[in-house]
Amino acid sequence: MKKYLFVTVFFVFNLCRTIGQTADLSYYLPRSDSYDRKIPTPESILGFQIGEWHVSHEQVLNYIRAVAAVSDRVKPVHYGYSYEKRPLYFLIFTSPENLKNLDRIKAEHLKLSEPSLSGNVNTDRLPVFTWLGHSIHGNEASGVNAALLLIYHLAAANDSETLKWLDESVIFIDPAINPDGINRFAEWVNLNKSVVPNADTQEREHSEPWPGGRGNHYWFDLNRDWLNLQHPESQGRIAALIEWRPNVYTDAHEQGTNANYHFSPGEPTRVHPLIPDQAQDFIKRLARDFYAPAFDERKILYFSAENFDDYYLGRGREYLDFHGGIALLWEQPSSRGYVQASSNGLLTFELAILNQLTTGLATIRGSHALRKELLDYQRWYFRQAFEDAAKDPVKAYVFGSPSDKVAAYRLAELVKRNGIDVYRPARSIEANGKKFDPSNAYIVPLNQKQHRLIHAIFEIRETYRDSLSYDITGWTLPFAFNLDYAKLTSFDASLSGDRFELNQFPQGKFTGNREAYAYAFEWDGYYAPRALYRLLDAGILAKVSAGKFTGDGHEFDRGTILIPLGETYQSKSVSDIYSIIEQIVREDAIDVHALSGGYTSGHNLGSSNFTTLKKPRIAILGVGSAGEVWHLFDRRFGIPVSMIASETAGRIDLNRYNVIIVPGGAVPAGVQNALREWVSAGNTLIGYEGALNSFAQARLLNVEFVSESPNYGGTYENVNIALRAQSIAGVIFQTKIDLTHPLAWGYKSELLPVFKNSRLILKGSENKLSTPISYTAKPLLSGNVLPGVVKNLAGTPVALLGRVGAGQVIGYAVNPNFRAIWYGTNRLTTNAVFFGSLINPVTLAQPPAVAAERGRDE
Repeated sequence: MKKYLFVTVFFVFNLCRTIGQTADLSYYLPRSDSYDRKIPTPESILGFQIGEWHVSHEQVLNYIRAVAAVSDRVKPVHYGYSYEKRPLYFLIFTSPENLKNLDRIKAEHLKLSEPSLSGNVNTDRLPVFTWLGHSIHGNEASGVNAALLLIYHLAAANDSETLKWLDESVIFIDPAINPDGINRFAEWVNLNKSVVPNADTQEREHSEPWPGGRGNHYWFDLNRDWLNLQHPESQGRIAALIEWRPNVYTDAHEQGTNANYHFSPGEPTRVHPLIPDQAQDFIKRLARDFYAPAFDERKILYFSAENFDDYYLGRGREYLDFHGGIALLWEQPSSRGYVQASSNGLLTFELAILNQLTTGLATIRGSHALRKELLDYQRWYFRQAFEDAAKDPVKAYVFGSPSDKVAAYRLAELVKRNGIDVYRPARSIEANGKKFDPSNAYIVPLNQKQHRLIHAIFEIRETYRDSLSYDITGWTLPFAFNLDYAKLTSFDASLSGDRFELNQFPQGKFTGNREAYAYAFEWDGYYAPRALYRLLDAGILAKVSAGKFTGDGHEFDRGTILIPLGETYQSKSVSDIYSIIEQIVREDAIDVHALSGGYTSGHNLGSSNFTTLKKPRIAILGVGSAGEVWHLFDRRFGIPVSMIASETAGRIDLNRYNVIIVPGGAVPAGVQNALREWVSAGNTLIGYEGALNSFAQARLLNVEFVSESPNYGGTYENVNIALRAQSIAGVIFQTKIDLTHPLAWGYKSELLPVFKNSRLILKGSENKLSTPISYTAKPLLSGNVLPGVVKNLAGTPVALLGRVGAGQVIGYAVNPNFRAIWYGTNRLTTNAVFFGSLINPVTLAQPPAVAAERGRDE
């Protein structure tokens, strides 16, 4: 009876949609019949009405070109390419007269961010700069589709309000921030579209397969890359934002199907304290006076000041708050296709698009109404930066590394890309017990217009108004790069040497005679894995040192790579090997030493201390954060990896690989036995975070987890809040590593910061040598986490190593490659890949079955 009732209701439900019925243009733009006829409608270029199909990026570009060819109100600007070489564009809309004078308007606007010039700017008639971004998550497609309607309206509408907006505003439309993800999702949804719309939540159309279209080509969430700037889409967009410095930025997103529309502000207790109160006041006024009335008029349910926050500046909804503007978030319930049943009724793709268009028009209307106030606020923001800097006890930050010049360079690059001036120190600086030399350090003075942003990048915040967070709370970036850094409480211009520029990639050097006995380079440089793979891939024999040794006046650390040059060992000539060494020095910033003989102290070069290395053949199981590992090896290190679908891994030839990485996520039951057999043959299995649950289940690793009793709070209404407060929402912890262990080769300090964003806590092992990395007794470095959670974490393992047959399993309780920004822990991944098979089997924990058998024997 229940089944019959469901089918009947569902059938009637679907009758709400007529076969082939599509909203026409008047559904979105009721006054569209009065628009300029020479401006092409989206339908006339696409061949279908907006909402009838999901647009591809190519179709977006076609429409942009068509409008730009006939409109005197628009200027398309190309600002970069995606990984898949799709061109990235934003469009500038303003009146024809303003467009003719755009360079002058831009120059005058930019004076507001220069305190020495801003006093002469008259904001009474200066246009406000409003920027609307769409679909940074590719499968949140209402944004990109709504953007085309917004483009049409701004190009074609002739009503007095729109014309006034264009006279007194410069409006930027970025229609497709993540074109690779947009195309991936559009292809899936369109491929599975039926003639008869189907609202069944279980229908294939609504269930895109992993990894989906949310991320970019490497499946990264671009909305977490605003500050980190590790991807070309982000680098181009942030460069454009800094070039134009808009007053308002909006970020169009989607959320769960059963939610109601959300617009900023977020939770009032979860606002980053460096965001000025005035910025939040503007956001509240836009919400109260423009967004709410627009949705009230259409009788659409919405909410604000709940669930979401305004804390982590690495997202679109906060980033412009640190650049003299205001940033806002929109969250539309997602139809994830064309129509889907929800707890609020039938949710159509057309309705989702209309809601995003409504907020877009309301933003332009509100920004225009607040025009002069927003411009004056921008002037105040940058003036205040210098006033705050004068009173600030911290005058500069200095960072660097005596051993890893690439990591230091990459952080300097990141800071520079965020519009901050960076310098080389003019002389050596001693601070915080560290010495910073001009050759390997950088200095960032705080007396500059990005004063707040500099602090947000480098500071360790110790107090929080709220124990909850929507995203990470610890991001102190020198920790992510494992760099020495310090605050300077005194600073004068004489400390600043040359200004750092982006084209100053560090160089390595070659020392000695090219016709030597052997070449050697240490493992502490970031690109050492790339250098080693160049050699192994060319068929050059390379060895690694398990201990320290001294040769030709240089002390070499553990993990040093040795290339013997005798014909007995190499099939390549010394000349061919040296040409690769030249490339390593030039492109990998590695110092290579020529050794004149093998009678080195500590260990001779023929000692068993040196082990011949095998070229890794790497596979990645397609689960969890697989895209991060793919990006690491493919983009950073130039090492080929095979991505294996998790559901088929048990049916393919795993023997082609000697390393398999499971980067979080569950291993299907049908794959576990295949992995166990493969590891037993002498191979290396590496897993992160959630993968360790599967390793335990499959008896691949003898791991137990710390179980914690949740505190449900004092009242019913606080249950969910109490549970969320006990999470680890992106926090940086201190660990201690055994520097003699192969997993630690290349590190110089036994203290290593790691990033953690899960509650997975490992119990210790009886074999202490199987846990070479553990949290310190007081591990919290940066971020918001309850004291009880920190106490439970203290002293527990970060790495747990096990033995299965002739192979080894390496489990990490953290993700060493988080969001492509944790350069400092990438070495935990590469060391496991290159040196995992060298780990002494005596130090590996036995799997559960073996341990149980030994217990019975004893």
